[in-house]
Amino acid sequence: MNLTDLRVASQKVGPVIKEVAELCGKIPNQLPSKTTVDAIVDRKLSVAQKQISQTLPNKECTTLYTDETRKYGKTMQRYIVTIENQTSYVIGLREMFNKSGKCTLDTFREFLHDISSLSERAEPDRNVGFQILKNIQNTMSDRAGTEKNFNRLLEEFRKEVLPQVVDNWDALTEDQQKPISAMNNFFCGLHLLVGMADVAEES
Repeated sequence: MNLTDLRVASQKVGPVIKEVAELCGKIPNQLPSKTTVDAIVDRKLSVAQKQISQTLPNKECTTLYTDETRKYGKTMQRYIVTIENQTSYVIGLREMFNKSGKCTLDTFREFLHDISSLSERAEPDRNVGFQILKNIQNTMSDRAGTEKNFNRLLEEFRKEVLPQVVDNWDALTEDQQKPISAMNNFFCGLHLLVGMADVAEES
């Protein structure tokens, strides 16, 4: 797990262990295959999602960070949630078919479903993914139009979910529901500042 965290490819983990062991004067009896390493990485993801399912439903006023990046012709989207003390939890990282707001929301919904499915046996009457969504009151992203569209779609989806996870939602007045359903959207200004710095430097 630690080697894959250091970005060692699955098929290279065995050879790296062998080389390091030989440097220490040891010869390993057995080395993990690529398939074994991939299985361990899958378990690592399950353990991480289990931790998220036990921690985030109890943390109020959290912030969702979203960002996409392109590498080797692929578009990867990541979702990170932070709590009050700035501890971060990676909800997921996945290759996207496109970077539209709808695709971004659909992928996020899949992650919430995966997290909920881990808790269904322990808490069959509680949708943990929806509890996490209820607690997300802020978003942070870049200024791309697709991110702004995602924020709008996320807020609409969250409003649909709130009656299922907020006690006595229907008994609340509209004025009481409004602050619960409201979301704050923050946008990073770094790209803008970098652009201004490049122009200033050229000038």
